[in-house]
Formats: sequence, structure tokens, C-alpha cells
Amino acid sequence: MKFFLLTLLASLQLNAQIIETPSLGDCLKQASASSAQYKSEEVAFVFDIDNTTLMLLNDLGSVHWFRWQYELIKSGATKNRVANNISELLEAQGWIYNLSTSRTPETNTATWLASLQTAGHPVLFHTSRSPSARNSTERDLEQNHLIPLVRGVGAHEGRPGTFIFQELSKQRPVSFQNSVYMTDGQDKGVWLEKLFNKIGVRYKHIVFVDDELKNLQNVENAFKNKIPQTLCRYSRLDSRVQAFNNSNKLPEIELWSKLSRIIQKLHHIQ
Repeated sequence: MKFFLLTLLASLQLNAQIIETPSLGDCLKQASASSAQYKSEEVAFVFDIDNTTLMLLNDLGSVHWFRWQYELIKSGATKNRVANNISELLEAQGWIYNLSTSRTPETNTATWLASLQTAGHPVLFHTSRSPSARNSTERDLEQNHLIPLVRGVGAHEGRPGTFIFQELSKQRPVSFQNSVYMTDGQDKGVWLEKLFNKIGVRYKHIVFVDDELKNLQNVENAFKNKIPQTLCRYSRLDSRVQAFNNSNKLPEIELWSKLSRIIQKLHHIQ
């Protein structure tokens, strides 16, 4: 009976704690409390980028804009579509990232992340933007004082800081550099575990912050019964996403029309 209770307790301790909040500060406070029994360097904090630590000033190019365009392509609709396939859509989004400005959803986002660094926690940014968007992504992170990191995942432990490898079944590359992990739409849980194995880091608790519930569930599934987790669904921009989904999207359609004409002219410069 005693063995059964100890086994049950261990199982419960490995279950993920799920938090939903519009405040990154609240999320981090609760996460720190739930992992207080571990040393700072044993607790890794992993942050999504889009609609979590960064947001575009315009909806054009955003995650919710991309999802709308993806559904247009998938359904075969042609009206208001900016691309004929996913590859072209990613290229269009890449242009938008390069020409757009981002900011943090909260004015103190950088302060909260700096406090984690000061406390000694390893920090990682994990995005599905794809490796091709690294330059604009790191530019935006740096402009918003989110990088460089004093204690990035792997880097402070002398682990390899840069690599590219591929998911052989689909040939979609991912890259890791400067504690920014660029994947390409793959399962975030599976590929976070792959990263930790690749660079040889072991943590006793993982805190994962993302606005997408699916990504939180994937991380929970990947590390279930392996490592305790605190999962935070960041809901601060839910109203903005909902407003976009319910809108006629004319501002974004008109803005893309202007931008695409500029891109076409650039392509024809000899």
C-alpha cells in the first residue's frame, strides 16, 4: 500500500500544471512557486514568440492572418488570397516580417525575462516561424531587449550553440542559435525534446509559455511522466485575434495590395 501511494504521488508530481492568464508576470510567479524545490539552473523557461513575447503592430503577417490565408489555400478559395501554396505564403510572410515592426504585448515583458536571467534560469525562445525568418526574428527580439540572453538554454553550459537538422520524412529544417529555436510548424513538444537531447541538457522542471493550446498539449504529451511541467496559455491577445477573425479584413487586404506592388517592383529591378 505504501509503495502504491508513493508511486501515485510521483505520478501526480510529473503531471503538468496548466495556467491560463493574460499576464506574463502572473504566469511566471506561479511557475516559480510550482518549481521552488529545484535550483534555478534546473528549471528551464521556454517562450513562444508570436502573440506571446512579440506581436506585430499590424495584423498583416500575424499568426492569425497566416491561419486565415492557410485556410483560403486549403479550401481552394482564390478571393483575397496572397499565395497559391504554403511555400509562397511563407515567402509572403517573410517579406512582411522583414518590413514590419514588432513590440512586446506588455510593457514589462523584457523586465520579466531579465528577472529570470538574474535568478539563474536558462531561457529559450521556441517559434514555428521557420529558420528562414531568423534574421528578422532576432532583430525584433533584440530591439525589444529580449536578447541577447545571459543564460540561454545550452549556451552557458558549453553546449553547441548552432545547428541545423531535418525531419527526414518531410525535409523541413529547424535551427538553433543564440537560444532561439526556429522550427517549421512541427510538433513543438517532440522537437523541444529533440533539442534537449541534441545539446545534452537535462532539466528537472520545464515552464512553457504559448498562446496556442495545441502547443501546450504537445509539450505535455512529449514530457509526460518524464519531467514536471508548468504550462501557461498566454491569453492577452485573444480579443485581438477574435476581432480579426470576425472582421472583413479590408485593412489587411489593402495593405497587402500596396506591399505586393512594391515587392513586384523590387523583383523587376535589374
